[in-house]
Amino acid sequence: MEKFIHSNIKKWIFSPLVTDKERFEIKNAIYNCDLKKNRSHYFNGRWENIYISHDLIPNLEKILFFAGQIGKNIYGKTVVVPRKDMGCHSNEYWFNISKPGQSTRWHDHKKEAKLSGVYYIDVPNNSGNILFRTGESNKKSDWEIKSQTGQMILFPAIQKHSVDINRSSRNRISLGFNLYTLPIKEIDQGDGYAFSKYYG
Repeated sequence: MEKFIHSNIKKWIFSPLVTDKERFEIKNAIYNCDLKKNRSHYFNGRWENIYISHDLIPNLEKILFFAGQIGKNIYGKTVVVPRKDMGCHSNEYWFNISKPGQSTRWHDHKKEAKLSGVYYIDVPNNSGNILFRTGESNKKSDWEIKSQTGQMILFPAIQKHSVDINRSSRNRISLGFNLYTLPIKEIDQGDGYAFSKYYG
């Protein structure tokens, strides 16, 4: 695991033990689901988040377990990604499919979460790196991390971030999630999904 601190931006980068075959199985399972059934906030010509039940995605629990283990080392307390099968109101993970020419606007995540993360399922070259921002609106400082297939990045949930334009000829597929400490308090379902949470 690598820890990066730059301009007050904290990031933890590591590669879970997920094989190419397992990622291929995840990608196939995603495309075999009804991608229009459960999705949220339409921005810049695409749906940002696609929600799929964990029992339909092979190896998903393995990835989320890795995130929880690393999150515990970072935060010093047990952290988990809430899911409906755990008795939570909603699943705090989602999939993003960015087609050629698409991007993700600046935003942050739910204030109740301690950490947020992304796992890269299939990221072609030139399909968009993740960007982080610090500072006030008149003194912004952006920092970029190259997105790589098989890599996971964790960061504070309140950290502003975006994804650059997909300049490849293929879809870019990733898994996003939020990590919470136990016991999990009631999560505000509206926070994090309003237009006001997306910045220019």
